[in-house]
Amino acid sequence: MKKLTQAFLRFCLRFLQLLSLVLVLPVFVLMLISSLISAKNYESIPENYPPEIRFKKVYRLVSLFLYIKGVKVVIVNPENVPKKAVLVVANHKSNLDPLILIKAFGKTEGVPPLTFIAKIELQDTWLFKIMKLIDCVFIDRKNLRQMAASLEQQQQIIRQGTALCVFPEGTRVLSRQIGEFKSGALKVAYNAFVPIVPLTIVGSMGHMESKKRLQKAQVERDRGYKIQVIFNTPINPINFNQIDSQNVANNVWREISQTYAQYCQD
Repeated sequence: MKKLTQAFLRFCLRFLQLLSLVLVLPVFVLMLISSLISAKNYESIPENYPPEIRFKKVYRLVSLFLYIKGVKVVIVNPENVPKKAVLVVANHKSNLDPLILIKAFGKTEGVPPLTFIAKIELQDTWLFKIMKLIDCVFIDRKNLRQMAASLEQQQQIIRQGTALCVFPEGTRVLSRQIGEFKSGALKVAYNAFVPIVPLTIVGSMGHMESKKRLQKAQVERDRGYKIQVIFNTPINPINFNQIDSQNVANNVWREISQTYAQYCQD
């Protein structure tokens, strides 16, 4: 009886959310257009767009998008995030992951704003055009000179007090396993001497993914709309700076893999 009542309440809540879309969707479209215009103008006249305005604009747009999708972000261990610039290292299961993390950082008090490292192929999508407002770093893995230049850009962002997130698997991994972590993703933490925060995302598998791709990967979309963001214990630079980056990447991979398996079972 209790489960039936809970299911009914969830249905009612979702129904009310869908009903509210009549009002919310036009607002979202206007906010999206405004953000795209701001992103284009920011490239031309950056001095007119201070960070606090840009990051707040993106956070509000993302929050509304997740509301429309019916996604609830649950944060676990927010006290593990240092109140300063860090390198966030996260697993990657969905195109929704960056939005989930923007929401998680935006609603956690005292933590720095967050931006991302992304592959250059994504920079012309609507989502990552908006990400330019938060200084997303695009890298061309086929161009060594551009990658070297992007590393300097990453360090500059961290020096300005912004947290930087990287998905060291290099792509979305549609599997119940965590893909191999590439050690090069941690290089900026060594150069900028900042903490590494392992972060585990649970529940986003298959969101914003085509059925064809899910069938090809032979995985099912995560059921439900509750997505958990688990902040693991940060690693201070003094504890990894003299250790080979691949060993550190392997240790972070192990911790995220264990956390992912644990929360998937709960």
